[in-house]
Amino acid sequence: MQGHQFGKRLEVLIAEDNFSNQLLMKMYVKSFGGVPFVVENGEEAINEFIKGKYDLILMDLSMPVLDGIKATAKIREYNTEVPIIAVTVHEDDNVKQQSMQAGINCYIEKPYYRKDLFTAIEDCISKS
Repeated sequence: MQGHQFGKRLEVLIAEDNFSNQLLMKMYVKSFGGVPFVVENGEEAINEFIKGKYDLILMDLSMPVLDGIKATAKIREYNTEVPIIAVTVHEDDNVKQQSMQAGINCYIEKPYYRKDLFTAIEDCISKS
């Protein structure tokens, strides 16, 4: 599972407020050759996305300051192309519908394994 399988090294913005989840996601992204950058809330995700050039966003939906759905909607005002994967424990259809309307492309549910994240990224990138 090296970065070359995606055609290039992916610059991945990780928006996650839980420290343990941050560490796990960074480790998983690095394991397939990606370059992770972590922020702790939706507002930071928007600001960092505007500053940087990211190939993919892993967006927790439940974060302080600004949640992942609102952050996604704001990011979509700047960029409609970047794949955004919701990383969430939410299974509620209402939340999924709101997320899709905001611009989420794909989902992965917590807890997950490295291969699950890799597959979600691969699927999401191939769709975009």
